Amino acid sequence: MCDVTSGSGTLDAAGDPVSSVVVTCVTTASVSGTVSGLASGTSVTLSNGGELLPVAINGAFAFPGTLPVGSAYAVIVAIQPVGEICTVANGTGTVETNVANPVSVSCS
Repeated sequence: MCDVTSGSGTLDAAGDPVSSVVVTCVTTASVSGTVSGLASGTSVTLSNGGELLPVAINGAFAFPGTLPVGSAYAVIVAIQPVGEICTVANGTGTVETNVANPVSVSCS
């Protein structure tokens, strides 16, 4: 993800080089993991910093969008499925490109 600062303006008549443009890039990644044990026909709603993600099937999930690598995340269960309790393992940490211990949500 890159941001441009001072990316517009007017060239002077002498054609002097433009030296005020700054491009700053950071590596980003998504917060993701897996859900297991979720009963058919139910759903669990996860939250990361107030962003809600309903999940209705077992398997992989990912919050939409990306965060800069090094940003903190904290995934919790915001709404439990009817008749089940879901717990989160590895729910807090910092965003990395290669996550050694991804978020894991287990329902029973």
